[in-house]
Formats: sequence, C-alpha cells, structure tokens
Amino acid sequence: MREKTIFARRITTQSVHEFDRTTGVETDDRNPVIIDCAAPLPTDIRDILLDLDRKYRESEYRYAEDPDWNAPDHEMKLTKDQIRALVFISKHCEDNPI
Repeated sequence: MREKTIFARRITTQSVHEFDRTTGVETDDRNPVIIDCAAPLPTDIRDILLDLDRKYRESEYRYAEDPDWNAPDHEMKLTKDQIRALVFISKHCEDNPI
C-alpha cells in the first residue's frame, strides 16, 4: 500500500491525509485535497516547519491526556521565524506548481 499512497500530516491542524501517489489526490472522496507542489524547501524553512509541527503535535498529545488543558498563549503564539516560514510556503507553492 505504501507504494501507492503518500501519508501526510497537516502541520497546523495535525490532521492525517492519504494521497494517491500517481494522481496526488487525497483518497478521502468527501472533500479531497490535492497536492499542488512538491518542490523541496530551503533547509532553514524546513527546520522551522518541523519545529512548528512538533509544537502542535505535543499540544495535541497534552490535550489528549487532559481534555481540560489549554495551551498558554505564549506557547502557541507564532514566532517571527514561523510566520516567515508560513508566508514563504505560500509563495513557494505558487511559484512551483506540479
């Protein structure tokens, strides 16, 4: 199955998605997402996004352990670098369509 499917996690929502490797279309037919860019990211942007993914994932774990838990505002606020990375991605994907 992995030969035919791409598994991905959306950073900001932590939702998991499965894509058909040949078409780039999500296998969920209710409201499928389409991969529209696969261009590599610069290392600094990639590292920032991996850190942001870790931050959101840890927050999800903490909430799963304690549904009454709320992240302190200072923990969830985006840093200047994270904002820069998210702005970069928008332009990067626009400039590098599949």
